[in-house]
Amino acid sequence: MNELLERIVEMQQEMISIAAATGLNSQETLTFSQKLDILIIEYQRKMVDNKIII
Repeated sequence: MNELLERIVEMQQEMISIAAATGLNSQETLTFSQKLDILIIEYQRKMVDNKIII
């Protein structure tokens, strides 16, 4: 699960760079954001399954 969290943090940083380069409303930023959302939801589901409270 730590690997997933590390990947989320990496993707957050990458998305910030993409948004800075292409704009917050660019298709590239929005597509990347959606991929990041999927990882965050996966992480949250694993947390619930393991009954881990943040």
